[in-house]
Amino acid sequence: MNESCKFLHLLAKYFVVLYLLIQGRVQCDGGLNTRCIDREVDALLKFQGGLKDHSNRLSSWQREQNCCQWKGVGCSKTTGHVISINLSYTNIGGTIPNHLGNLSKLKCLDLSGSKNSLSVNNLNWLSGLSSLQELDMSEVDLTNAKNWFDVINTLSSLVMLRLSTCRLHTLPLRLVHVNITSLIILDLSSNAFNATVPQWLFEIGPTLRCLNLSTTKLYGPIPGKFENLQSLAVLDLSNNNLNGPIPSSLGQTQSKGGWHTLIFEGIASFKESFEWETRRKSFAILRVGCVGSC
Repeated sequence: MNESCKFLHLLAKYFVVLYLLIQGRVQCDGGLNTRCIDREVDALLKFQGGLKDHSNRLSSWQREQNCCQWKGVGCSKTTGHVISINLSYTNIGGTIPNHLGNLSKLKCLDLSGSKNSLSVNNLNWLSGLSSLQELDMSEVDLTNAKNWFDVINTLSSLVMLRLSTCRLHTLPLRLVHVNITSLIILDLSSNAFNATVPQWLFEIGPTLRCLNLSTTKLYGPIPGKFENLQSLAVLDLSNNNLNGPIPSSLGQTQSKGGWHTLIFEGIASFKESFEWETRRKSFAILRVGCVGSC
């Protein structure tokens, strides 16, 4: 990754984190001095029991110890409920048990970075996490999660969803009702959907800031409806089989953040219309070869 790409990646991360802090939407830092709730300890230990801890990273997960002090676990300072689990890049594997669905107050779940050594039988347990705001399962093997989006669409509190490199192959094109209308970050990159750009994207609402659909085997024209996503600051459609002109409506979209990043590199073929050429000055960065900029 060259220096300009690194800068863009860091800038996008900083921008999104700053936005979340200002909005006060996500609070995932748990307290260490609170005591765990017994039923949540049971759920965590059952979850641990279904995993392969190759590097002994979960050695602190012992019943006799306060689970709020376990590695990767955060608790509410006031209620003691488990509100965050971060086991990213901890070299764990196996099939994720359904017991996580019993953590009804969980706000943030990060199981990313397993290089697909983590997998699921289904994602139905996610529907029990009605308070979930951040979900990152990038590099978790979701091949068996046939109804993955139906479950995700029940999580109305989500502001961040990252499912990059999850071996997903299905993507609904239309929905009767879009329930994930609080999303700020949506990253579905590096999956093999082999589909056109789904129409429900344009019904997410005004909160969406970062959208990464790179390397997902999308084909067909780039829809003009991206103008509906009025707060969109980062759009990555690179390395797909999209074709035709870049809609001039993209040049009309004005991000509240005052800057745009559009990434189209690697698209099979596209043409820039005259109208687009006159509006491209609205964008700070265009055709940067970075993937995963959200």
